[in-house]
Amino acid sequence: MPDHYVADDPAILDDELLLRRLRPDWIVPGDRGRMRIASAAFKNEELSVLFRSLLIQQRRPDSDALREHPDDSLCSFTVGLARSLGQRVVYDTEPPNDPAHGLVVGKKRQSDANRLAREAKWVIPPEPPVLPDQKQPGN
Repeated sequence: MPDHYVADDPAILDDELLLRRLRPDWIVPGDRGRMRIASAAFKNEELSVLFRSLLIQQRRPDSDALREHPDDSLCSFTVGLARSLGQRVVYDTEPPNDPAHGLVVGKKRQSDANRLAREAKWVIPPEPPVLPDQKQPGN
């Protein structure tokens, strides 16, 4: 739990895209032969994100978010979605943090984490990965 209250930054627009790195264990089997994002990716009270607009200003590609995490994936969601779930969004760019870093702050109920996982868009890869092949008996 944070040791201080963090106020939402009203200068950050609702349509701002936030990028969230996904560890491999946060990508789980889903429907229609594809993997999906697990709600576990969105449960931290101080959820680490990168502001896409800051990456663009810094002339950095989205893939830069994965530079030190080659096995991870990347998704996005909007500030507006986070705020609709009672979350506060702030910049957190001071060193040693990434110069595009931010936080989505607030307690996340299971229903909040589920909605973020359901509405997040795949960035890298651009589509949900296909479920690993399951060999049929006799093949």
